[in-house]
Amino acid sequence: MVWAGGRLAATPATSTAHCATTRKARWMRTPTKNCTSVVMQDRFRFNFVYSFTYDFLVEDDITSFAYCIPYTYSHLARFLQECKTKYPASFKVQILWNSLSGLKVPLVTITDDTQEQFVKGVVIVCARVHPGESNSSHVAEGLIKYLCSDDENVR
Repeated sequence: MVWAGGRLAATPATSTAHCATTRKARWMRTPTKNCTSVVMQDRFRFNFVYSFTYDFLVEDDITSFAYCIPYTYSHLARFLQECKTKYPASFKVQILWNSLSGLKVPLVTITDDTQEQFVKGVVIVCARVHPGESNSSHVAEGLIKYLCSDDENVR
């Protein structure tokens, strides 16, 4: 995050062919030394315009830009499988339905089976309702990690 035009603005996420071959992380938040972000408000329509200037590090490199680091379906599948393996007693995944494109939509249940069913409260969290909401997938992953952790506030 950087201050831009009096407002806090995120630098874009970038992925380059060069970085994909030289580093493990394919997507990353652009360092502020390579990017200047500006958020402006249109005075007439009250729209916000996000623009940035980017200094390319490698000549003739292929660079992709995104507002948020993408969260892919394959990343979700790997994460859910890791959680099922790491927390077999408290982490359950069911298929809620299939999306219009045929992808399985998971229903995740995190519970403590040692307590009686009627004593426990229920919280429902919905993330990634629309395709462009990849940032909510990152938040949901963090929430799941926290709920499955040994933190004393979770129990």
